[in-house]
Amino acid sequence: MFRINIKPYMVIRILLICAVVLAVVLAYNLIAFFKYQKINAKIISLDTEVYEGVGDSQTSKAHFVTYEFIYQNRLYEVKRQAFTKIGKHIGDNVVLWFDPHNPHHVLDSLLIYSCIIGIVVLGFMMFILIRQNPIRKWEIQKFRNSEIQNMKLRCKIPI
Repeated sequence: MFRINIKPYMVIRILLICAVVLAVVLAYNLIAFFKYQKINAKIISLDTEVYEGVGDSQTSKAHFVTYEFIYQNRLYEVKRQAFTKIGKHIGDNVVLWFDPHNPHHVLDSLLIYSCIIGIVVLGFMMFILIRQNPIRKWEIQKFRNSEIQNMKLRCKIPI
């Protein structure tokens, strides 16, 4: 039977590294967030593009939403890739965050929300792992195994 021997402290260390990376990405996006302005925009089109790969099963779909807004008496159109078209309809009014120095650049708020959710989930997983105290249990089990091995060596009963 195949058995994977992963030391628990390594799992906690990997989760901590992932949480730190997500926190850095979140901090970078939140710092950039302060230079953006809020504006009301209108969805003017919803498109789906199909990309075909080499084989039959290597196709993928990408959903694009085109927004329209007016800033400083100029009309801007911004096309963004969306995870899904669910809940989006042509003519809907939405709130966008855009860069006033480059109005074609719109903030990706999905990335910020994903980082927050990722940090919360990783934090919860680390809390559960630490609460279960796998490092201590692993050390105790290792100690018990060595004690049992020592006892077997010391107490050889002749037949």
